Amino acid sequence: MKDINIHFSKNCGFRWSSLNTCKYKIFVKGFGFKDGKYFKDEKIGNLFKPLTEKSSNKHLFENFIEIVKAMNGNFAVVIEGNNWLFASVDRVRSFPLFYGKKKHKFFISDDAYWVREQVGDNQIDKLASIEFLLTGYVTGSDTLFPNVKQLQAGESLFVQKMQQTIVDIKRYYYYRHYNPFKENQDILIKYFTQSLINIFQRLIESTRGYTLIVPLSGGIDSRLIIFMLKYLGYEKVICFSYGRQGNWESKISRQVAKDLGYKWFFIPYTHKNWRRWFQSKERRAYYQYGSGLTSVPHLQDWPAVYELRKNKYIPQQSIFIPGHTGDFISGGHIPKYLFKQKQIDKNKLIQMIWKKHYSLWNVTDKKNRLKSAMCNRILTRIGTHVSCETLEQAASIYESWEWQERQAKFIINSVRVYEFWGYEWRIPFWDNEWMNLWSRVPLNLKLNKKLYVDICKGLFRNFFDYSIIIYKWLFRIPHMIERLFYKIDKNSLFPFLFEYHISSLFNEYQWHGMLSKKHYFLWKNKFHMRPTNLHHSAYLYYCLSEILSLI
Repeated sequence: MKDINIHFSKNCGFRWSSLNTCKYKIFVKGFGFKDGKYFKDEKIGNLFKPLTEKSSNKHLFENFIEIVKAMNGNFAVVIEGNNWLFASVDRVRSFPLFYGKKKHKFFISDDAYWVREQVGDNQIDKLASIEFLLTGYVTGSDTLFPNVKQLQAGESLFVQKMQQTIVDIKRYYYYRHYNPFKENQDILIKYFTQSLINIFQRLIESTRGYTLIVPLSGGIDSRLIIFMLKYLGYEKVICFSYGRQGNWESKISRQVAKDLGYKWFFIPYTHKNWRRWFQSKERRAYYQYGSGLTSVPHLQDWPAVYELRKNKYIPQQSIFIPGHTGDFISGGHIPKYLFKQKQIDKNKLIQMIWKKHYSLWNVTDKKNRLKSAMCNRILTRIGTHVSCETLEQAASIYESWEWQERQAKFIINSVRVYEFWGYEWRIPFWDNEWMNLWSRVPLNLKLNKKLYVDICKGLFRNFFDYSIIIYKWLFRIPHMIERLFYKIDKNSLFPFLFEYHISSLFNEYQWHGMLSKKHYFLWKNKFHMRPTNLHHSAYLYYCLSEILSLI
């Protein structure tokens, strides 16, 4: 390859660092632990200095991957040598990398828009755009544009500088079930409790001196975070909640923060506020920053962070600690239907993924053809060679698919919210030690998050309030009524009217305020979409408008 072009522009929150040696250039972003020592920014780059070009390129790439595998943290790294380039993201794609080729030129960047411009890609991939509307993200290494690709979670890339393009992509990590524990539950609880202490000690070491900001919901993931911080004596903590005034999550959040002695703020969401936020220039800039032409930018707590910053409720030297994604890794996303099966084949498993994850757009026309195309994409992502003969294998494939798709590209990608406003973040429940342990938990202990719930009960029984279940169902009643009327008569305006005037009043996050009533009914009648998905289409429209303006 004659020319390799490297471009990094996203330096909000975390900054790219570069090191030059006589042999190669190292670009790195993020932080991590190796052999018990903490590394950040250029100090991570120093770990790769022992690489020597005396070895063959293939052997050099293998050594590069071994260093990446030994890192426990959130990072991205690119190294350019005399006749090669290596690049890697961590186990969960914390800092996305995008690449593309045009003739004998290769482009790599943290900015998917820049790559698209370099390769001259002006045509959206139709199948990818449909998948985006159905799921909120594009699966595999694809993006919304066919010639713009991305490194997936746990992947490394090798580019050879030769006349012809040579790109080798190696998956160095998969989140899969293996070697299940044989110890009883009491012993496992001790293992996992000690693991939590280890994880949060590392978190504190990497954030010491900063104020830690916890988005405290009514669930147990964020509650576990602040309990562990309190248990380990970290006092510089601020909690916050948001949504409709008096929503069930904020009530529990406030009480938990009060009981632990932490400062707590509430950011009210209203239709009027959402209209103002959604139409702002900051929101438009965030869409481009947070999407990567891959996933819908996470908006749920974007206004809350904006208001916290604007009102100076939190210091600039703050680090956000969200609860991503304790409920997934503990088995909470495995369909209960799977546990009822005596055996399951790959086709049934694909149908389960389709039903659960390809449901954001209410497909009406050409449903069978669309479903067939999407199921083929699912099969490609999980691999035709993967065995699915037992329930344990089926659950492993299901969780592996969600780890590399929804979790990496939407949930974990939501940390772009904090970066956009200039803050760092940590995601303790994606620590390597925690992932390794949960990969070995027997399936019966993942049902209904049994082991996870029992661990949390043992740690903070007084804060384990089951009333959250009652609150949840109470506020879902209007939505259930709306869906019932929609099933009776899909052409009736009653469900839409009920949703806008009644159901929206009970919605915790007041999404309906994004668009005016006029626009809301236009979108509903045209696409038959639920209100929480309006910004998916607004984003696609934004992408298309930008492309047309460049032609």
